[in-house]
Amino acid sequence: MFSYKTSEEKLQALKSALDAVSAHIAIKDLNGTYIYTNKLADNYYQKKYDTIVGMNYKELYSESEQKVVAALDQEVLQKEKTINKTIQIDTDEGYIFVDSFRAPVYNDSGEIIGIISIGQDATEREKTIRELKETILELKKMNVKYMNLSCEPAPTT
Repeated sequence: MFSYKTSEEKLQALKSALDAVSAHIAIKDLNGTYIYTNKLADNYYQKKYDTIVGMNYKELYSESEQKVVAALDQEVLQKEKTINKTIQIDTDEGYIFVDSFRAPVYNDSGEIIGIISIGQDATEREKTIRELKETILELKKMNVKYMNLSCEPAPTT
């Protein structure tokens, strides 16, 4: 059974639990400034997670990525609901795909005070899907070619 003596102990237990999740978790205020991120941010942003708190998303993303992040955040704020999308993010090595889950964060009065985002690498899955689509297209082309060959009249002697 869990027993916490102080709010600080409860907060530390929550942070430990969020650090154990195999997804990047971040909370931003309405200005786009990070107020929390779990340790997986080290891999996600190539920065130490504890240096990201206090930074604005514009300091972490390229200009094109900023537009994607801003659009996703705006959708959450305008619709006041959770969204889940797969997005492409450019990196120094090329690009990655990320399953991005975002939801509004409310205060006790029911007002939106920020956005929580949970991101998980989906690169391998998305690359496999693309490869499968290309393979299906090639097979369809081969099938059409085969069907055309089998429909040709036999040569006469």
